[in-house]
Amino acid sequence: MSSQPRPQTLPIHQAALRGDLGAVLAELVGGADIDAPSSNGNRPLHLAVTAANLLLVQRLLELGAKPNVRNRQGLTPLHLAARNGAIDLAQTLLSARAKIDTRGSLQFIVQQFPTPLFLAIEARQTAMAAFLLQHGADPNLLCSGIGETALVMAARQGDAELVRMLLQHGALANGVDGGDGMPPATRPLEVAGSGAVARLLLTAGAQVDAANADGEWPAYWLAAAHPRDRPRLAALAWLLRAGADPLARTRNGCTPLQRVRSPDAMRLLRLAIVRWQRRYPQSRFSALQQARAALLSLCEEDGEAVRLAQLELLRMPHIDVRSRNQDGRTALQLLQRRQLGGEMDRDEARVLQRLIARLQWLEQAGEALSPT
Repeated sequence: MSSQPRPQTLPIHQAALRGDLGAVLAELVGGADIDAPSSNGNRPLHLAVTAANLLLVQRLLELGAKPNVRNRQGLTPLHLAARNGAIDLAQTLLSARAKIDTRGSLQFIVQQFPTPLFLAIEARQTAMAAFLLQHGADPNLLCSGIGETALVMAARQGDAELVRMLLQHGALANGVDGGDGMPPATRPLEVAGSGAVARLLLTAGAQVDAANADGEWPAYWLAAAHPRDRPRLAALAWLLRAGADPLARTRNGCTPLQRVRSPDAMRLLRLAIVRWQRRYPQSRFSALQQARAALLSLCEEDGEAVRLAQLELLRMPHIDVRSRNQDGRTALQLLQRRQLGGEMDRDEARVLQRLIARLQWLEQAGEALSPT
């Protein structure tokens, strides 16, 4: 059996991670490789950055450490400095000719190939992001397998300050196209995490009805906002106010109404559809058709918020509550069957009873009430 230490336990790695300049220098004098990789590919320079020891980083660079070495995730020392918000270390690395736009290769649920700028934004290191942009970082590089750019990440976080900064440095408000002329896999507007972000993107030229590579519209994604996600609901309101088509179907025929899981999102869409019909009277048939389909499909979902969303949907003018699904059941029949199942919490059961009573009344009346 070999008595050689495993790479990750080399003394120079341990010393660098401790930020122990004297011990690192002693190892180098003893013949240690200044760029020796550990088992995960981290070099002494990576570990010195992790230790946030500026003097050690400077000394390693002076002694010939390569500033652009990668670990097994494809990350350079600058990536680590960016993620940690260590501007002094980033400045030192850039002065040693570290490349500012190197992309890594991280394997998570979604593959990422982040730049230092992307990691800084992901870690909410606003000052670091500003520093990198001022030093020429490109905000329009694709950094994940789902088409994320620095702007997409900042928009998803709802960070208006970062979004404004990125736009001022040339980030494309409408997203970055994929290869072969494909539309962006993810558009910043579809993940807007606040009303302020949506407003900034719209002002910068983001198109409310520009589909992504999967044929999905921004409003389609934002319609699924969680009931407690007030910032994302505010973003949906901005899109609809800016003229987004509330009836636009995706390439697969899905509609925003079918995505709704919040009474507030349903109210926003319902009112937008009413306005849309006034502007485009020919859209009335499509609106009623989509409302019927959404009413039935939501019967298969659970939760108090979904039941409240259905109650809100019933305020749609002239909605047909007698329509049936493929099994020949009406919304009332589907919900009565769910009520008999009894597997729900008290809040949902209470709202479900209201919903059933409303449907019974509407079926008897023969038409829905107009919104008040």
